[in-house]
Amino acid sequence: MSATQNPETPDQGTDAQAEWDSLVAERSDPGSATAAPETPDPIAQAPDLQESAPAPAPAAPTMEQLLHSMQELQNQVKRAEGRVSSLQSDLAKQRSAPAEVQPTTEQVALAIEDPEEWKKL
Repeated sequence: MSATQNPETPDQGTDAQAEWDSLVAERSDPGSATAAPETPDPIAQAPDLQESAPAPAPAAPTMEQLLHSMQELQNQVKRAEGRVSSLQSDLAKQRSAPAEVQPTTEQVALAIEDPEEWKKL
């Protein structure tokens, strides 16, 4: 490829080059139906920021609203503490409970023969 050739255009002398040239000519002709439409200027379409009013600042919460929010938060914390406490006590009960004793194979063999022994297991 020579230094003067554009790498994005096809080689000179081919049908593709002729097609390329015709496309360039059509798009450069302002009266052509296939000319690329002009893109609108985004800056010209943007609203004038000088004319728009600034957004009002949010109102600061009053002392009563802050106290109410703090009371709600305190109640939520108390409920959460109660739930955690309940879970901890349940876990402590399970740890302190004696492990269930599994019947031995001999006990199962005897229980199969005698229904009263089966009830005891």
